[in-house]
Amino acid sequence: MTDLDKYQDVIEEDFSSLLPFVIEEDFSCSVASDFEIDAENSDVVGQGALTSVENLPIRKRKRTKNVQKNPHPKRGKLEVQDATVKKVYLSLCCQLHCLNSFTAEEIMDARKAFWSKSRQSQRRFIYKGLRSRINTQFIVDGRRLCESGWCLLYGVKDRRFRAIKAELSKGTAPSSDTKMLVSPSKRYLIAKTWLGDYVRLLSDKQPNKEERHLPSCLTKEWIHKLYAENTTKAQEIPLGQSAFKEMWLTEFPDVKISKGKGSHFQCTHCNNYTTTLVNQDIGKTTEGVVLDMRTEHLELQTECRQKYYKHIKKSRLNPEKYISVIIDNMDSGKTKLPRYTSNVKADASLSTMQHHLTGVKCHGQGRTYVYSWTDALKCDCNITINCLMHVLLDISKEHDCMPETLYIQADNSGKDNKNNYVLLFLAHLVYIGIFKKIKLNFLMVGHTHEDIDAVFSRVGKRLKLKDAPTLPKLHHAVRQCMDPAPIVNHLSSVWDFRAKCLSSSISYSGFQGVHHFTFKMKEGRLKMLYKDWPSDSYSVLDMTENVASLDFDYLVNAEINEKVVSVISSMEADLPKYSQAGRMEDEDQKWWETYLKGIERAARMAPIIPRIAELPKFSSVQETETGSNTLSAMREHQRKLKQKSVIKASKRRS
Repeated sequence: MTDLDKYQDVIEEDFSSLLPFVIEEDFSCSVASDFEIDAENSDVVGQGALTSVENLPIRKRKRTKNVQKNPHPKRGKLEVQDATVKKVYLSLCCQLHCLNSFTAEEIMDARKAFWSKSRQSQRRFIYKGLRSRINTQFIVDGRRLCESGWCLLYGVKDRRFRAIKAELSKGTAPSSDTKMLVSPSKRYLIAKTWLGDYVRLLSDKQPNKEERHLPSCLTKEWIHKLYAENTTKAQEIPLGQSAFKEMWLTEFPDVKISKGKGSHFQCTHCNNYTTTLVNQDIGKTTEGVVLDMRTEHLELQTECRQKYYKHIKKSRLNPEKYISVIIDNMDSGKTKLPRYTSNVKADASLSTMQHHLTGVKCHGQGRTYVYSWTDALKCDCNITINCLMHVLLDISKEHDCMPETLYIQADNSGKDNKNNYVLLFLAHLVYIGIFKKIKLNFLMVGHTHEDIDAVFSRVGKRLKLKDAPTLPKLHHAVRQCMDPAPIVNHLSSVWDFRAKCLSSSISYSGFQGVHHFTFKMKEGRLKMLYKDWPSDSYSVLDMTENVASLDFDYLVNAEINEKVVSVISSMEADLPKYSQAGRMEDEDQKWWETYLKGIERAARMAPIIPRIAELPKFSSVQETETGSNTLSAMREHQRKLKQKSVIKASKRRS
């Protein structure tokens, strides 16, 4: 047997041992090439040596398949199923149903993004969400969520959420989360404090959404430039622009710069500044002049807002001496009844009745009042005065007397607030001793949205989630929109203070540009002090003769608005259609039938508003005096502090 035959037997034996595991496939060419001997170096060529094993099956190497790893873990597969997401979409998270602002597709996308993360990344995501909360509420895509809604959105179990929340409250975290829990730097805290003060003085709270809007003439770049200048002057190092914007997004996600889209009317002058600086090609000199005018405009409106916040602070610190109220009307487009959260074709041809809402917020007492009324009452200063009277009577019940000073913040509406009738009425309250002093203030036109508009925003948000087919259900929705619940009343009739003020022989004019009025008695005479802006000096006007001639005998404004008569007829005709379309229950229909019949009659009855004589007079706060010896010692100390020192020269004794 030759060496080649022995080699062939070995090869056959090796391949025979592999037969149970091989896959039938012809690899003869590759095998022969592997064992082929170079003819130049040997007399033997092995081209024919493997002919007997050419057709033997060779074990094929197992190929690894490029299978994509499942992005969701075992638990995540359940959380991203359609049935699970549908169940979450239909669930209720809280009384405000904040999760309903997300669609099923948005919930699915949020869950897929969360469950595609590793477990440590999920923990960091939950930590970040907890740290960026605003008053226990989460902000997701500009929408607020409660804790339950946030957990349902991402599929986070309550036990896991509370465990991480407890770790965060203790300041402990796993090693991978240590970096995220590092205390913010001094520069970061300075920037946060500066921006918070800046936003508080310049922003307008929106009545249709829970956002604060800065004037449209500003940009984030310009605000950062102003911040950097102020910080540098204080000999501190400012944050860079990118870090400043990131801090803004993290700490103040509800603060935006108004651009006119989706927001209420902008200030005309702010819009002019923006148009000039952005859209027009102007030189450096003109640009500097425009920037100076813009700065002066913003500083002026900031002064007015600071005055308002000063009054709020005084009333909260000493509610027995000061009352601070703000009064305004809500956008009437959201309170037409019946109101439903869904729009159907049948509603387009059916009549609705307009119901207005007037809000009054008392800062020192921590109360909010909301008054509803229909077009049976004319929209004028009688609404403002009657609402104010009802609030004052309710506040006086606490101490059986009125505080010395009343601060009123109102809107620049000549029909409702800034007119002869309101000025005479407030002067009359001071003249008869209800108050020692009354201040009536107005913010700059275009910058008047304040905390009362935040109340209207919550009411509007609640009405998007809750049907209000009748007035009692509208009142119930208003009470549920905030905590503590507002005090809600309906004005079916009002006292006609306007008609009595018309009997005055003197009329005032030229006060359209005045933003600050003060009424007080001085040397037995009633004085009205007024000025355009907070930094101006007061001008004085004697109102004694005009106010002394007023006599309020409390006439009911029995004149019915003609517009409401036709609305009542249309509503009575459409009530059966509401029921036929399935939009109104029988109970609600019966309520409407009774309500419509009594509107005109109720408008002629005596209102729930008190008369002026029912209001108690103010009582000066008695200050607690210190003991006589202590007081004498303090006075002696003050006398010595004011005493001037005198250096004398004298000759020495010999």
